[in-house]
Amino acid sequence: MNNKKYVVKNSLGMFDFFKGIVMILVVISHTEGLGTFLDEYSTPAELFSNVNIIVLLITFILLIFGQAAMPAMFLISGYGFRKTSNKKCIVKQFQTILIPFVTAVIISTIIHIPSYLLLFKDLHYAPIQTLGVFLGGLLGLTTDRYFHGFRLLACGPIWYLIALAIALVIYNFLANHFEGYKLFLSSVLVMLIGWIMSFKGPLPWSASQAFIAVFYLWLGHYIKRNKLLVSPLKKSYGILVAIIVIIVIIGSGGRSAFAMALDSYPVGPLSIVAYGLLGAVIIKGFLHLNQFNGVIVSFIRKIGRYSFYFLCVHSIEMVAVGSYLQYKFVHEWWNGDPAIRSAIILGIRIPFAIIVTFAFVRISEMMNKQKL
Repeated sequence: MNNKKYVVKNSLGMFDFFKGIVMILVVISHTEGLGTFLDEYSTPAELFSNVNIIVLLITFILLIFGQAAMPAMFLISGYGFRKTSNKKCIVKQFQTILIPFVTAVIISTIIHIPSYLLLFKDLHYAPIQTLGVFLGGLLGLTTDRYFHGFRLLACGPIWYLIALAIALVIYNFLANHFEGYKLFLSSVLVMLIGWIMSFKGPLPWSASQAFIAVFYLWLGHYIKRNKLLVSPLKKSYGILVAIIVIIVIIGSGGRSAFAMALDSYPVGPLSIVAYGLLGAVIIKGFLHLNQFNGVIVSFIRKIGRYSFYFLCVHSIEMVAVGSYLQYKFVHEWWNGDPAIRSAIILGIRIPFAIIVTFAFVRISEMMNKQKL
């Protein structure tokens, strides 16, 4: 029996397990009708008296984890950040993020036309809706928005990609001009500008999310430089983070959840900071899970390794056909138990995203070998 204490080390793929879990939760969070039981009760007393306490506890943990997931994903990008020239940074984001982003939007648009016609049989409105998908996608809208009565549809979870690309360009610019506390203050200033921008609702190219993400990139970069993930966490730091997060959760008063895609920050900038810190703590906890191996764990790591492609595949499925199929299934086709209904939806969507992602990676690898 091995009694040696596990030591977290910087290594290739150290975040894969965490990213794999996040990708699965992204699909779960986009499941129609899941968790609506929370809205059926007007008071906490009614909720606790009608819903199993274990179900509520699991739901609460998933909600908190889900709210910290996007800040944590940006933080991971900051952890791997390397300063370069502004020109090289822009070219890199264009080649590695923006081209796949636009490709995903185009594929979503192409698939949307036949799927909408098949499901709704509306030849007149199908081109209009498809145009809304295309324009909303190119604009990187995190939620639907109307422009002079014309509906621009959200681009799906790939809003994260365009926000990341813009945030990396901004942070690289700041890192080329500032260091130390000046870099920290400039990142906070950009974050505050992003928070103010969020008052206007979904902006083109996920602009407010990108500006806010600059702070998370700084946090991840700071954590890397100070080796905070690979060294023991001081109890005082842990207590401080716990106090901040608890204050934020209580301060929100249950009015709304923290959600970057929805421009929802219940306690303003304090929410942004708190969920960034919470994301860092969750990541640190997940790194200790890297000591475990097995078929399931390795498979989840593989999903995390291909999280970029997984996110694109899920976004295409969701925007082009998934949201429509879910709506019809939940509100028109299914009259049975909601739990079974959700299990059926997830039992189809998660394997679909995994299979298509792995197939795409496999085909890409084969094509690259042929080029060589």
